[in-house]
Amino acid sequence: MDTLEDLRKSIDNIDNAIIAMFAERFKVTAKVGVYKATNGLPAKDIEREKIQFQRISEYLCFMDLIQILQKNCLGMSLIKWLMSTKK
Repeated sequence: MDTLEDLRKSIDNIDNAIIAMFAERFKVTAKVGVYKATNGLPAKDIEREKIQFQRISEYLCFMDLIQILQKNCLGMSLIKWLMSTKK
């Protein structure tokens, strides 16, 4: 049986992986910005943002995470961030 310390270490490792994935995502989105600027494309792609928001929302529902995320601070921060990227 896992100890509380073991479980908390697992959570810490998962949190670190999430942060690393966000960092990688931000690097790629910066490259997208450079590509768009270099090629004269608009910074915002409203249609792409709608599709992404819908895809992420559906996946959160599929994974049964919406209600869980709404009940905790980190989850609410993630939902607010996702909503802000929709604009």
